[in-house]
Amino acid sequence: MTGTEPTRTLPILDVFFDSPNAAATALRDASRDQLAGTLGRLPDSAREAVLGRIGKAAAGLLELDVTDVFSAAWSRSAALRRAARETAAAPDTEQIVGLTTLNTSFAHEPSVEVRVKGVPVATVVLRVVLEVEVSGLRAVVQRGCITAVQAGTCTITGTLHVAGNEVTRRQVNVDLPLVMRLKRGIALAEASPATAP
Repeated sequence: MTGTEPTRTLPILDVFFDSPNAAATALRDASRDQLAGTLGRLPDSAREAVLGRIGKAAAGLLELDVTDVFSAAWSRSAALRRAARETAAAPDTEQIVGLTTLNTSFAHEPSVEVRVKGVPVATVVLRVVLEVEVSGLRAVVQRGCITAVQAGTCTITGTLHVAGNEVTRRQVNVDLPLVMRLKRGIALAEASPATAP
């Protein structure tokens, strides 16, 4: 493998929405009821401006890459851990480990603090739950890290709540490219001091 393949990312936002604008609009509208009393005294234009900023800020919190979700699941694979130890000890080697099916779940609870004239008046809490199933995957392991995945398909089922209310539930199927490099790699074992780059 060469280092020329493009890095592909899939933000959590893309699981739930077709565009960042659609995300900001949905999250703004979902925040409206929770903040009705808090923002009720503001003029309509100011209230809409605050809600718009909340929607954009909340959408920004969903930029976490879905591939980061795999880290915990992959660290439980005995075959991957063995390959990580072996490649950490021999850093010029590479191993490709086949994984028939990989299932993992992920929960994330970011929040947006709302301030009016610099004073905190409310906090909008998002809850993201993802169920991920990957089939036909091969992981490339080098220097104790998963550095790329080859081929495979991925089904992601996600639920998004704002202030305890479900905003959307969606399932997406992703055909992983022939090679998807992981920009930071996923460390499963540390190289020994004598072999570390």
